[in-house]
Amino acid sequence: MKYHITDIPIKGKGMIALDTIKYDEVICVCHTIPMKSETEVWKYLFSNNGLHLALGDVSWVNHSSEPNSKIQWVNDTIHLISTRDILEGEEITHTYSNIEDYDTSSWV
Repeated sequence: MKYHITDIPIKGKGMIALDTIKYDEVICVCHTIPMKSETEVWKYLFSNNGLHLALGDVSWVNHSSEPNSKIQWVNDTIHLISTRDILEGEEITHTYSNIEDYDTSSWV
């Protein structure tokens, strides 16, 4: 495994690189369940021609305005791909498309 899930100050949980992850490397692959409508977990849904609930660790990846990974869809599967080299111990992040829906006042 290339990462582990751990506590991240202020953010809750997050994904941390266990070793250097090279540019354009697949970090994790997660299956999804298509959802028919928004639910109580709507902030955690991923959009790809409809809403999908991710089944896997990609849900632990926090937002950054300067992310080091991106979401790539392959049918109904999410591939988390590094957009640059990620160093051991560095938090793995991506950009949330719905960031305006979050209360970010307590974020650093």
